[in-house]
Amino acid sequence: MSIAVIILAMNEQKHIEKAIKSAKQVSDEILVIDSGSSDKTVQIAEKNGAKVIFRKWDNDFAAQRNFAAEQTQAYWLLHLDADERITEKLALEIKSAVKTAPQIFSFKRQSILFGQPFKYGVFRPDRVKRLYPKDQAVWHGKVHENLKSDLSAYLLKEPLLHYPYDTWEQYFNKFNKYTTLWAEDAFLRGKRTSLAGGFCHAAFSFIKVAFFNLGLLDGMKGLVTCSFHFAYTLLKYVKLHHLQQKESSSENSNT
Repeated sequence: MSIAVIILAMNEQKHIEKAIKSAKQVSDEILVIDSGSSDKTVQIAEKNGAKVIFRKWDNDFAAQRNFAAEQTQAYWLLHLDADERITEKLALEIKSAVKTAPQIFSFKRQSILFGQPFKYGVFRPDRVKRLYPKDQAVWHGKVHENLKSDLSAYLLKEPLLHYPYDTWEQYFNKFNKYTTLWAEDAFLRGKRTSLAGGFCHAAFSFIKVAFFNLGLLDGMKGLVTCSFHFAYTLLKYVKLHHLQQKESSSENSNT
């Protein structure tokens, strides 16, 4: 049965070629859903045989993925981020998996930052649901989107390699973007907080990744990323609190 690999992209010229070449090991079709790249992402993707489709970014990752699913007739969909790579061994496992009964397949994702594989803490290996029959699952959630389905899930053994950041500048750009998206989504869902509450959430998040998840065992980079996770969590709640204040000010001015 056919497999379409879907890659969401926005200014990914550094990664897109390797992602596409990686995807070709298992795909019958590669779709790059571009959000308006201003670099050479589109040209590189097309040069490497991918079909590029534009969809304006609306701060909703699930909507982007669900849109992508409508652009292909393939039976199986495999979502691959531009900074992820399928190894030869994983490709063989994927080809074998799609010959079985329909189900959701999860990947164990191994993050590699600045040349160091992370085993613990913030960037410890996680599980991501990415391979599924097109008409039997749907994505939900604007940020950290989840795949929802009535099918059972099975974890593949071989890791999916993940290269999330090339520079600290890139890290902080995503840091700022994702905290804003989280705060806006949480606010619309009716979530509210105080600054003290936000600090407590951030403190607990540091304790969790540094000690419970053994982040300190990744050395100094582990300590740094755990500390940044504290700041990331705190900033999410600070931005949420700011939206609350804006709402309160608007209501007071209208009375």
